[in-house]
Amino acid sequence: MNHTQVVSLNVRGLGEYSKRKEVFYWLHKQKCDIIYLQETHSSKQVENIWRTQWGGDIFYSHGETNARGVATLIKKSSPIKVKNHHSDLCGRYVILDVTIGDKDYTLANVYGPNDDKPEFFLDCIAEIENLPNDNRIIGGDFNLVLNVFFDKSGGRMVTHEKSQEVLLAWMQETDLVDIWRHQHPTEKKFTWFKRNPQIIQSRLDFFLVSFGLSNLIDKSHILPGFKTDHSLIKLSLVTVE
Repeated sequence: MNHTQVVSLNVRGLGEYSKRKEVFYWLHKQKCDIIYLQETHSSKQVENIWRTQWGGDIFYSHGETNARGVATLIKKSSPIKVKNHHSDLCGRYVILDVTIGDKDYTLANVYGPNDDKPEFFLDCIAEIENLPNDNRIIGGDFNLVLNVFFDKSGGRMVTHEKSQEVLLAWMQETDLVDIWRHQHPTEKKFTWFKRNPQIIQSRLDFFLVSFGLSNLIDKSHILPGFKTDHSLIKLSLVTVE
């Protein structure tokens, strides 16, 4: 048995060469196999440059050079076979159809809108449902919380209710599990913070995984991020070669 490390981080822009170099080096030190990045601020023109600098595969959805953008990075030495991929045109999601060990997986990297736009999540869900894989790992910065009482501190105790309703209904219908909450049922820990004018914290970043995978996720962590106000979310997935 082996462990595949899957992480997610909102990087708040990677257009600057020095920051990108530092972030890529830091991610390599985390010994990550699959990395979901949000707010990359990438463009078509930088794809090959970034791939060379990372040293492995990168699958993009571009936003603008100062907004949005997501990228899913695969470590060069990882035994992950990407069969197909799909991304939207607005820098909001990348969906991969992959094989890891003896199983097929859907890997979806999501950056939710700042406003309550349930149609975005309905579109993203439809694309994920197009793939027949029973094993799903959906992660990223959703820009909402699943439970305002457990996942928020400070500020107004509200979230994007219409989008939240779409996600919760989908989770129930397809047996998706908020894996960190599943493993830490009563703990309060947050992935995004704002200090001024008051301290506000939320768990905006999380992974939804198929219930059938939940016993193969032996660890899930919320860890300090790197040059960002978002935390790193990390999963350790048990796989078979």
